[in-house]
Amino acid sequence: MVDSIEIAPELVELILRTSRVKGCSEVYSLAPRGHRVAFYFQQRRATLLAAAITNRIGRDALKTRKICIIGGGASGLTFLLAISNEGAENVSLYEAGKSLITRGARAKHRLVHPNYNRWPLLGSMDVFTSLPVLNWYAESADHVVKQLQERIATDYDDLISNSVKTKHKAKRITQGDTSLAHRLSVTFEVDGSEVRENFQLVVIAAGFGDESGTAWGFHDYWTKEEDFDEDTHSRPSIVYGVGDGALIDIVRCCAKKPDDAWRIPLGTIARLRPQHATTLFRDNREVKVRPPIFEPMEKKIQAHEESIRSVAWAMSRSSEKTSNSYAEDEESFYLSCISDLQKDKRTLIRFLDGNFKPIAPDHLKPVLVGTIQSAFEPTSAPINKLLLAYLIATKRIIYSHRDRAQQSSELDLWKSEDATVKQRKITICRFGAAKNFPAKKPVKGRKTKSKAVFPAKGIEVAIGPKSIFTETDTEAHLIDALSGVTGGEYVLFDAMPHRLTLARYGEDKDEVTRDTMEKNKPILMSFARDNLDAETVTFHPRSDKQSAKWVIFTALTDEEVRQRLMPLGGLDGNFFGAPIVLNSPASRDKGTSF
Repeated sequence: MVDSIEIAPELVELILRTSRVKGCSEVYSLAPRGHRVAFYFQQRRATLLAAAITNRIGRDALKTRKICIIGGGASGLTFLLAISNEGAENVSLYEAGKSLITRGARAKHRLVHPNYNRWPLLGSMDVFTSLPVLNWYAESADHVVKQLQERIATDYDDLISNSVKTKHKAKRITQGDTSLAHRLSVTFEVDGSEVRENFQLVVIAAGFGDESGTAWGFHDYWTKEEDFDEDTHSRPSIVYGVGDGALIDIVRCCAKKPDDAWRIPLGTIARLRPQHATTLFRDNREVKVRPPIFEPMEKKIQAHEESIRSVAWAMSRSSEKTSNSYAEDEESFYLSCISDLQKDKRTLIRFLDGNFKPIAPDHLKPVLVGTIQSAFEPTSAPINKLLLAYLIATKRIIYSHRDRAQQSSELDLWKSEDATVKQRKITICRFGAAKNFPAKKPVKGRKTKSKAVFPAKGIEVAIGPKSIFTETDTEAHLIDALSGVTGGEYVLFDAMPHRLTLARYGEDKDEVTRDTMEKNKPILMSFARDNLDAETVTFHPRSDKQSAKWVIFTALTDEEVRQRLMPLGGLDGNFFGAPIVLNSPASRDKGTSF
């Protein structure tokens, strides 16, 4: 068997330290942390943790290590598949509910995209993930969840059947004598009774807690509101919060078709990217992998975001005066971007004007409410800040600065109103969810014992009395880097080739590539069928005459393809390291692909 691909020891240490629950050396957490959270970022952290653990303990030890995973969402399942792919054979996943990956399953109005939050820092808006396991492509949340569930049923049915236990709610994790082989005890609630099992390693992938707004009776981010004004403003609307969730919802308030509002930022990005991002080349022998190319506006935003990202998290938590100063600088920068676009990108401005409702009188203009002087929280995604600037510049919304006490009073009043009164105004609260980072809880009557409590799921972890539970700025930056949120890909960890596949084929790279491509071909086929009316997708391995490539057979013209790709934010034109090209069904029938 080929040795595991090595990760630099320093990176292994960073991955493990930013995941380990302090006070428990063999308990790790994949709870959402850092600047931003998303399906892809959590999956990336899960695959990195699996690789780091393998590098630390070795493949032989991993094979027999008894591992417990708590949580059956995207990160928990990704870790299960990734650690099994590394060679672990004694892994169990416990989910409190009846089914797996349920978050966003009914959210047709929400976008799930692997690179939305990172544009333009990477020069990439690729709709495809390229993880070692459980890949998908960008779409509405319900569609992405369906993709993941289909991949699990198709590719991992046996593993899931043997390794997953549903209706097991984790209650407590206790660390026993370090001399014991299975020194971690996990207590589960099963059908009203408590059951305890022992493990050598535990990974908590319990996800988010309840959003703060649910305390007042608001829907969470993934639940669709009962109704929303379309085409024009007929009721006043107000959104509390200035994070990414609030900015996304203020765009929904202003969109003519609120449920399709997620297509506005994608369409905006597509019109700011190079022309080839919204085209696919025709099949030929000379086609090559496309490198990222930046347009002037992308370069401007990129340079600005690069200049602030190293301190963005810290400044958002610093003094009120400092936060206001940075937010005002953000507003000034993004308003200047809009001014430039109004001069140079009339096509984009027409697109925005055509998708947003007409400017309403003041009493009907949507109101965004925040605790800082300006609505521009520096840590928000660049595309959300750009659209916010457009809404402010065109006087489509009003920003109101109110302290948290005033906001809470208003929300208390809203909660007390009857349903008829509530329906006269659209009210949304996006204060965000607890990051599920463990909080220290002293044990009553015991000076030498403490517990770490994950607030989202109420899981208690017994730890030492001097453990520290606050997330430092340094840790947040490291998690951002490791999960891929920041501009640079600091960890080279690609899906191709898989390590076990590499071993199976004795380091035959071409054979490994072919195997990886065939496993992921259904993802590209599904995308091409849904978006490009494709009949067939084929993979052509590298040969002496040409490089590897994907060929999508479709009858669509180049202009029709462009119109299909624009609402998606464009494509990089690559899939798992090989370029995507187009050919006609007639060429497929004749077998004339180059």
